Amino acid sequence: MQIIRTINQQQELFCSWISTPLKSIAKHCANEWSQNTLTDEQLANALLDSIKQIPQYALCYLISPKGIIQTPTISHTGCDPTDIGKDVSLRPYFVEWDENQDFFLSRLYTSTKTNLPCMTALQAVRIEGKVFAIIAIDFDGGGNASKRNAFHAENHTQIKGDPSIRQQLFAQTRTITPMEEQIDFVHQNAEWLLLNHEAFFVQLRYSRSTATVRFIDSPYHDSMFTLEQLTSSNSPNRQPLSSMSTVLPEQIIPAFELFKTLRLADENIYLRSASLNIITGMVELNFSCDGTHNLPINEFLEKSTAYWLTASDNTPRTNTVRDAARDGSGEKSATVFSYSTQEIASASERA
Repeated sequence: MQIIRTINQQQELFCSWISTPLKSIAKHCANEWSQNTLTDEQLANALLDSIKQIPQYALCYLISPKGIIQTPTISHTGCDPTDIGKDVSLRPYFVEWDENQDFFLSRLYTSTKTNLPCMTALQAVRIEGKVFAIIAIDFDGGGNASKRNAFHAENHTQIKGDPSIRQQLFAQTRTITPMEEQIDFVHQNAEWLLLNHEAFFVQLRYSRSTATVRFIDSPYHDSMFTLEQLTSSNSPNRQPLSSMSTVLPEQIIPAFELFKTLRLADENIYLRSASLNIITGMVELNFSCDGTHNLPINEFLEKSTAYWLTASDNTPRTNTVRDAARDGSGEKSATVFSYSTQEIASASERA
């Protein structure tokens, strides 16, 4: 529970930092707006002038008490009017807000505008005691977006496996396992755990027919699931997708579908295990050659099946790969297996 206490402490500190200037902004806007009948553009200009007190904001906009965006979305690059009239009444930050509260800070959630972690601060603007509007300020929940994107772009890691396994790559073929026989049902239950039971990490070991799951309420504890336990984990006690998730719900099924494709696509080169962490947004893949890939889910889903199962060039490596794999010659194998997983996979198909 330590990680949860730390998050709560950080939110309390953030609230104390942001609530005072927001209260000042709301008071200024209430004075401006109570004296005049203002257009949406004038409302936005008053907000734009005030928001300079909080330079760390990502987006700022005004919401009606019914959850309708009233002004252009203000950012450091300008004003975007495309969201005027958008209904945000079902977004996490507005659902959790109580109109009796003057200030509210949401939990971390995924922005529909940037697909990145985000927190929203809401400040009620009251005129004659009634909520006239709500100032909404979005804060990037994961630091500077450009820095994070650059980090993710460099964060596709490939690790070569045990040379003795790689040498025997084409001497082995995939054996159908019990998990493989129920792969769709297994994936359905794994998705259920992530979406409805506050699981944030699922690792599926297809070759062993077991799984490891980690839950928000005990993040340092690995829950081991046999195939029978995984396929019968249908508890009716539903919990929402973790608010700390950086993975969109609609990305989970395509990720599992691609796991299935990589498991079944080839008899020699196939997926042994795969994991998804919805908080870090990372996917890990371990193949039959013992090679491992670790990469962001967005990059994983962008790559086609062909990326994993065909080589990116037409250089005559195929025979060399197969010959070295079969005869086990040390020098050749050291050269051959410096290639990536997809290059080895291509070699197996062409030979």
